[in-house]
Amino acid sequence: MSHIIEQYISQCRALFRPCPQCDNGICNIDNLCDCKCNSYSNCMDCLWKIFFESKHRMRRYQCLPITYSYVEHYTDAFASEIYRILLPFDEIWSNIDNKNIVSIGCGPATELIAIEKIMRDKSIQSVCNYIGFDPNPIWNSTWNILLNIFNSHNIRSLFQNSMLYQSNPVLQDTKLLILNYVVSDVYKHAKSPRIDTVNFLQNDITSIIQQLSADSYILINDVNSKNMGREEIEEWEYQITGISNTIEMGYFENIKHPDEAKYRNISAKRRKDRNSAFYFNNSVLCQSAYSILKKI
Repeated sequence: MSHIIEQYISQCRALFRPCPQCDNGICNIDNLCDCKCNSYSNCMDCLWKIFFESKHRMRRYQCLPITYSYVEHYTDAFASEIYRILLPFDEIWSNIDNKNIVSIGCGPATELIAIEKIMRDKSIQSVCNYIGFDPNPIWNSTWNILLNIFNSHNIRSLFQNSMLYQSNPVLQDTKLLILNYVVSDVYKHAKSPRIDTVNFLQNDITSIIQQLSADSYILINDVNSKNMGREEIEEWEYQITGISNTIEMGYFENIKHPDEAKYRNISAKRRKDRNSAFYFNNSVLCQSAYSILKKI
């Protein structure tokens, strides 16, 4: 077990308090949440609805107890996905010295936990920069925990309370760009899910990728469901073949959506091990679908 993930989860667990807005399982702020929390002592009802229910009114994470609960219950699974996907790509890690790993919409930065474990398991002594962008200030508290944990580590961590735009100079020295559960968030909160998701990928993400140097990598990891933007991701990848090539697509079996791992050209997809790479919380398994692209 990584001492990093243990510290992160333990410190968030220590800060967690039952939701102060909750009275006998019902949120007192009507415009924040419309669910009756059967598990209001750990926010799991609300977290589940934020992930999977498009009509849930908390469209952004706006509650500190939910952020701490997110870290405690999902860091293991989400970090494990990133670890198992990126571990085999030696070209990334052998050329990471003083390069940037940039995460769009990083939230609690679970991918940073995975990156640390990959570098430790590969005995990589190089120093790299992790830069997480997220405009929601609710994550500042969890970021401060991570900054303290990584204070004397060979990953220099930086968080920006902002959007990432194509004009940002960090893109020029970026080796790896990560979108971890970002596309599904756009999809489920959009007025026109398919149109808005396609526009986000075609306009925003394509413009950002164009600023990357050749031989940099892009990882998109998200919900393995056709109702969460996965098909829009695949269609977009086919459209940008002049900018980047998809070098691997794969999935972790999603038992909640057993028929939704059926991609086009399925023989080209890799099926990954669903088990945790950290073994901190064995009750949650990897269930995402992913694509790795390489900038031409």
